[in-house]
Amino acid sequence: VNGSLNIEAGNVLLSGAPVLHAGNRYLDDWTPSGFNFSTINVAANKGLQIGQHTSVVADIKAAAGSHLTVGYNSGTEDKHKTRKCTLNDNTGDVNCTSPVLTDEQRNQLPPSSLTGDIKLAENGSLALGKAIWAGSLNADKGTVINMASDSMWQISKNSHAGSLVMAKGAAISFSKPANGKTGNTLTVQGDLQGEGFFSLNTRMADNVSDRVIVEGQASGNYILDVRNEGEEPVQDGRMLTLMSLNNPHQDFSKVNVTLAKGHVDIGTWRYRLTRDAGGYKLYNPVIPWTPLEPAQPDNPDIPRPNNPEQNQANWISYESNTAISNFTSHFNLLNKQVDSTQQHLSNLKPDESGLWFSYQVDELNYGNKAYRPYTQKLMSQSLGSDWALESSLGLFQFGGGLITTISHGSFDEGGRTNDRMTGVNLYGKLTLNSGAWFSGYTGFHYIDYNLKDASRSESSGKFGYIMGVGAGYQWDSPAGFTVQPQTGLNFYGLPSQRYSLNNKVNVSEPASHTVQYFAGLNISREMEVGGLPVSPYTQIMHKVNVNPQNTIRINNNNLNADYENNRTDFSLGSHVSLSDSASLNVKGNYTIGGGLKNSKDIWLEMKLKF
Repeated sequence: VNGSLNIEAGNVLLSGAPVLHAGNRYLDDWTPSGFNFSTINVAANKGLQIGQHTSVVADIKAAAGSHLTVGYNSGTEDKHKTRKCTLNDNTGDVNCTSPVLTDEQRNQLPPSSLTGDIKLAENGSLALGKAIWAGSLNADKGTVINMASDSMWQISKNSHAGSLVMAKGAAISFSKPANGKTGNTLTVQGDLQGEGFFSLNTRMADNVSDRVIVEGQASGNYILDVRNEGEEPVQDGRMLTLMSLNNPHQDFSKVNVTLAKGHVDIGTWRYRLTRDAGGYKLYNPVIPWTPLEPAQPDNPDIPRPNNPEQNQANWISYESNTAISNFTSHFNLLNKQVDSTQQHLSNLKPDESGLWFSYQVDELNYGNKAYRPYTQKLMSQSLGSDWALESSLGLFQFGGGLITTISHGSFDEGGRTNDRMTGVNLYGKLTLNSGAWFSGYTGFHYIDYNLKDASRSESSGKFGYIMGVGAGYQWDSPAGFTVQPQTGLNFYGLPSQRYSLNNKVNVSEPASHTVQYFAGLNISREMEVGGLPVSPYTQIMHKVNVNPQNTIRINNNNLNADYENNRTDFSLGSHVSLSDSASLNVKGNYTIGGGLKNSKDIWLEMKLKF
């Protein structure tokens, strides 16, 4: 319509058309209708309904006492109940009813839509049923807006409502401001009641946000969902207000305001909600480490949110936590490339040079105050061979092994990594006639990193290195036990890398060089079981990383990414001589300490003697 619709008497229904079938019958099928007006003017005490299967584009001006209904609505007031009007093709009579849909019928009903701004005068009312309304509201204080559970209001610019009642499921979403420098505001001049969902735009770096302001009394439960854009915020202790309850007589025991996920991740950091006087604000205490209570309901019947400890793990974003977890998992991966060779050397007997194969499966449960817990599953396979040379000092055994380790990491909130390392270790062991022994090894390993999320970050063509030395002594006790203490040093090196995660954070990992001390004790006893020589043993191994401290840069922020400081492995195993030329070694480990909890692995080695 090239012009305005003026409603000066009665009530007007804009609706889709029920389809007329043979026999002058109407079923439950409709022909959708669309209406365009420059303006719809509703006179005082008159009504407008935008019914089912309808879309309307128009600005609406409603005078005092008028009533508006958008979308299917089955409210308690008759004036807001949606009409369905049909035409009798034989008589020309129109029949209007207010049908009540079942939940299934309502769920299948498409939402009606209204695009345009509404001006609502004193004592007017607006009921949003199953509908999507995109526009602003300029309503007098004495008006009432009711939103059904399946209604959506998309606010296009600053709006003023009278009293606002939201059924559970009703949602209000703020459109992005055109200039991005100022937020939109919804001011509720009367009371706010019900259970609603507000979706707000923020630019934390510019201290800009959409905001809900309530000047009357607020009661009920409300969820705030935050969508942030812009640069990385400066961590200067500022707080960003999302919702303000300004009535000096506000009873906070009657209102509960929370964030959609309990937190908001913006760039590097994780923000939570606190209440400062009547304002609900985003804050992060890491810098300047200001302790604040999260927003708490005064009603004891409502569960109170926990106040997390002020350590880094609780206050970094999902992306930052994923990046740090990913970084530390690389050390675990390289450590497995050491384990197979170190265990082989530790258990290598003077009369057992030959071809060997080992297989190891680990499950690490890992985490500390720098990042949230994660699980890493690793599978290592090694194939090697060693030879022996006699000397006046004792027996020198040397060889090499090809090692491949595959890692599957499951990080907090769904981040995943699938990494692989493949390399060659060269080693040697000198066993003196006195029972003392010395060992050493070195190796280089090719790296394939694959971090999976909403986006994928892959890196290959880089190398890590490992090397180490060890020493031990084998003492055969009169009681038939063999006692073998050992100690040594390991050296680990990983390359630097840069990548972007989810287009939200830029990660810069430094090259890391780690020194590790280890010391352990192995006690075994030889016996026969079923005619086979068997040597069960138990072992304890303690490892200390001398320099576990690491820092990675995320969006130019330095974050702690420390490795484990120390760990202790408890092992039970058995060496079985299957024949003169074949042997089997099986061991199970349980690991504690250094952020590792309930971590375990199984190691198996098969050897064919030359």
